[in-house]
Amino acid sequence: MIYLMENTDSCTEDNLSALLPFLSEERRAKTLRYRFLSDRINCAAAFCLLRLGLYREYGITSVPKFILVKNEKPCLADRADIHFNLSHCKKAVACIVSGSNTAIDINEIRPSHRSVAARVCSPGELSRIEKSSDPDREFMRLWTEKECVSKLDGRGLSADYRAILSEPEAGLIRHIERQEYIVSYICAEKGETVFIKNAAELFMLLCQALNG
Repeated sequence: MIYLMENTDSCTEDNLSALLPFLSEERRAKTLRYRFLSDRINCAAAFCLLRLGLYREYGITSVPKFILVKNEKPCLADRADIHFNLSHCKKAVACIVSGSNTAIDINEIRPSHRSVAARVCSPGELSRIEKSSDPDREFMRLWTEKECVSKLDGRGLSADYRAILSEPEAGLIRHIERQEYIVSYICAEKGETVFIKNAAELFMLLCQALNG
């Protein structure tokens, strides 16, 4: 299942303070090390979405602990059967929870730069962007797809981004498209998407789920 919290760019310090008690000590320290409120909100909200997902799908109320596996991809320390991935952009935060290997990437639609596209896209993909009625959206769709495949095994930016969509995993990508952002994800299950309108709603859902 996918959990999306929107309107992160309107979050306040009070919203952050409300979410901090739901974090692990390690995640709280990481969150507070960020200089900007937007980064602190994204870090905290992603972890909180994971907690909500683990409760709704597996009944887990304990605070999750991470270990790093292949290519330093984070996994749950005590539940190897549960897979997750996190992502965020300026407008929203995303979390996917699955019983199989999974990955997700989210990014807001913004003006694309030809020089950036040339470094990460194949000639065919560049042609798609140029011929599209909305080149910025088309580039971001391709970018999130590439990020998604690279995150599946933890390769990240070490992957060959120009060729990555020729890999078999690329055929498993699904999308969620909103006016301001695009989500690409890989998941064996066809789960629903839970849209959470803001940090206040996320806090309310966490209280209901984890505090009884």
